[in-house]
Amino acid sequence: MTRTILDYAACSIILCQTAPPANSLSTPFRISLLNRLAEELTGYSTTELQGQPLDHLLTFPAPDWTDVGPTAPVDGWITLRDGNRMKQSVRLVPTPDGIAITLLSQPTTENRVSLLEGIAAHSPNGLVVYQAVRAADGTIDDYRTLFYNPKALEITGLTESELQQQTLFERQPDGKRFADTFRQVVETGHEWNWEYFNPRLGRWFEVFNRPLGDGFFTSFRDITQLVEARQQIQQQHDLLDGVLNASIAGIAVCQAVHDPNGDLPDFRVVLTNEIALRLAEKNRAEVVGKTITQIYPQTKKTGMWPFYGAVYQTGQPVRAEQFNPELARWFDVAINKLGDGLVITFLDITVRKASELEAQQTSELMQNILQSVPTGIVLYQALRADDGRITDFVIRQVNQMASSLIGLQPDYLIGQPMLAVLPSYQELGLFDQALELMETGEARRSEIQYTRDGLDHWLDISGVKHEDGLLVSFLDSTDRKKAELNRLEQATFLDQLLQTSPYAIIAYQAVRAPGQAGKPGPIINLKTVFHNAAYETVFAVTADDVYNRTFQERLTEEQNPGLLKRYIELIETGHPLRREHFYPHLNKWLDVSITRLGDGLLAVMLDITDRKKVEDEKQQQARQLEILNQELQRSNQSLEQFAYVASHDLREPLRKIQAFGNLLTDQYGPVLGTDGADWLRRMQDAASRMADLIQDLLAYSRLTGRQEPFVRVDLNSLLKDILSDLEMVVREKHAQITVDPLPHLTGSPLQLRQLFQNLLSNALKFSKSDEPPRVTIQAVSPEEWESSLPEQTTPATWAALRITDNGIGFDERHSQRIFELFQRLHGRAQYPGTGIGLAIARKVVDNHGGLVHVRSRPNHGTMFTIYLPLSPKPKVV
Repeated sequence: MTRTILDYAACSIILCQTAPPANSLSTPFRISLLNRLAEELTGYSTTELQGQPLDHLLTFPAPDWTDVGPTAPVDGWITLRDGNRMKQSVRLVPTPDGIAITLLSQPTTENRVSLLEGIAAHSPNGLVVYQAVRAADGTIDDYRTLFYNPKALEITGLTESELQQQTLFERQPDGKRFADTFRQVVETGHEWNWEYFNPRLGRWFEVFNRPLGDGFFTSFRDITQLVEARQQIQQQHDLLDGVLNASIAGIAVCQAVHDPNGDLPDFRVVLTNEIALRLAEKNRAEVVGKTITQIYPQTKKTGMWPFYGAVYQTGQPVRAEQFNPELARWFDVAINKLGDGLVITFLDITVRKASELEAQQTSELMQNILQSVPTGIVLYQALRADDGRITDFVIRQVNQMASSLIGLQPDYLIGQPMLAVLPSYQELGLFDQALELMETGEARRSEIQYTRDGLDHWLDISGVKHEDGLLVSFLDSTDRKKAELNRLEQATFLDQLLQTSPYAIIAYQAVRAPGQAGKPGPIINLKTVFHNAAYETVFAVTADDVYNRTFQERLTEEQNPGLLKRYIELIETGHPLRREHFYPHLNKWLDVSITRLGDGLLAVMLDITDRKKVEDEKQQQARQLEILNQELQRSNQSLEQFAYVASHDLREPLRKIQAFGNLLTDQYGPVLGTDGADWLRRMQDAASRMADLIQDLLAYSRLTGRQEPFVRVDLNSLLKDILSDLEMVVREKHAQITVDPLPHLTGSPLQLRQLFQNLLSNALKFSKSDEPPRVTIQAVSPEEWESSLPEQTTPATWAALRITDNGIGFDERHSQRIFELFQRLHGRAQYPGTGIGLAIARKVVDNHGGLVHVRSRPNHGTMFTIYLPLSPKPKVV
């Protein structure tokens, strides 16, 4: 209610309540309310000033606050919201709980305008007030000038008539591009400022545009000194940045950061250069404004942190080399105090440290090399007389190899004069060479046989001048020298060998056209670089002819078409060539072998004319032998055919003889008497033997004829059938037959049956009279018979079968005879038979492409080993 009444008052009123003063100088009143006119005058609201001391808003000569009554008006000063102060006539009226202050002198509008015009006229800033010129639809088209002060005329250079009679865009048509911006200032209250340079006045101005009623006012403030100061500061900053960024070292300026207790917990980076950021591998936002521990959390553990505090406390600079494990770099760090902080300069010395380490490692390596090289090395220092003349050299350094060659320890040699250790240097002239080297500075090298001072070596000695002394290296070349002499002897021997060789030898070097881009050109000819005497003899040429003429000159294309091309191809591809060639112009056959040799070729030729004649004769003999062999084959075929036919035709008459003999025995036996019966028995025995012989001949002849196709044969089943056929003989002889598991193989079942039946029959037949036969048939492991196979065969494709008995055996001298037709080692009366059985066995093995071996001793049994391919091809005769 109080506020509503006071708002209708015609003057500004401020109500205050009594309150204890903050100090002896302040008033004992606090503001409680401002009416509407007081708020408009001061720019404050009651809410903002409520509870504030009175002297926060109003100051004046105060009466005795202990006894305040109505006072006469006094002058006071009001502090406005914008910071300006305004003089006012003030009257104090006590209230029950404080005082009421009335501001009596309210300026009228005319007074205000007059006051403003006076202020504007004497203002150092230019001022122009504009009113909007609107179209019929209310939009702003332009602006007319309402007010300007003299400073505005001076700054803009406009005349009063231009300002008064012309609108803004008429005076400045290019200002229309800012029409939207001016409109926003008027309609939205948007403030628009900019700076510009007035070349006419040579001054900088800051232009303020602010809304005012239905228009705006523009204020021009001279900021030349500010701009120049700012430019100067910028130049200083640019200069500082240039200096900092031109530095090869990283620079960081840090400000001390204290905690509430005043302790120094950290430093904050306030300035740094680009090299520092690059070395730290961070951007500016990650460094500037951050503390050192924020940038490098581990910095207090790196060893440099105590230096920061020490420099800050004492002011004494510190410089040290530091390895930063986070960056894996070495830095040369310098710390200096600057005001309330530090300047830290750090230079990346990683490369230098690496170089130092490399130099140290190189030095150690060189020492190791020096001690491990097979070369003796001695460093001598010149020993001079008073007149500067060199009288000797003192050993300053020696490696292990040198001490070994000299035969003395390094500790003893160092410090010893040269001539005291090696006096023969004087005799051999090496000391004089050393003096000459010191005088001329030219390096010397020589090889000598040193057989003095208890040494016997060939030495390759090199010397160079080193400061005021010599660096001498000597290599024990005894082995190399002996090897050279040996090579010389070998070269001499090889030359003699080549020169006396029956082979014609010649070596050619390629002759090339000029090349391009570092590549060799094409081969256009060949030149001789070596030949022996045999070459001259074979080709009937002289040494001068061979060496003085090129390949094309001696062996023309007309006489030897394509020969040079073939030789060039051989050099380029490296493919060797060997052939036998007849040379018509020499009337000789030569065995020619040509290989690439470096960038050329080596040709070795042997005169094989005599051998070729012998080969021709052998070929003629071979052809004649082939003809004879063909005739023999035809003869053998005829004989085989005859044997088969004869054996077949003989069987019928023989059966009749046996039949009639049986009839005579049965019907006329008693009539014939004892002698007649004996003669008839003998005839029947002869006929039986004749039948067996014919049967075996038929069997043998069948084996030499055309073979039937081979099939898969199970030897186990085959042996079972054979033993069944021989059951009666086995039982009669009480024989013991042992058959181990046998393999399957490919062959003729009939022939293989003949093979094993004949071998088993022989084992039973030729048994001992006092001991039952024991026969073993088994397969043999490859390890026992691999060496017995033919060349270029593998055990995996063969089978070995062994038949062993305990019979009477035989002398191994007859090991081949027993396989021949009709050959017997015992009488017919003792052991019956035709003498064809083993011949048939061998024929079967031959037909299967196999081998048969036999081992035996009289009265110790016999062992047959049969080698058969698992998959043979039938042998066709």
